[in-house]
Amino acid sequence: MKKILFLACIAFGMGSCKKEDSPVMEDPDWIRLEVPTGREAYAIAGDIDKTLLVTTWTKAYYTTDRGKTWQESKDFQGPVPGLFVHNDTT
Repeated sequence: MKKILFLACIAFGMGSCKKEDSPVMEDPDWIRLEVPTGREAYAIAGDIDKTLLVTTWTKAYYTTDRGKTWQESKDFQGPVPGLFVHNDTT
């Protein structure tokens, strides 16, 4: 009896654990950018209307079409802590 009750509790617990996707919030003042082959962004520099540079954990990517396509700029083969922007006009 205890074994059946234990298995029923396990089955109930596993059935109640369901991952819910958080809703995507739409905001007219924001543009959602996703680097398709990259991880999360660590640093961003540039201008969305011209050239935007984004670094992930080990790589740098850039876009010239507002994030529709991304080109790999550099593979650093290791962590990139950030960007140093020098003489940026934007």
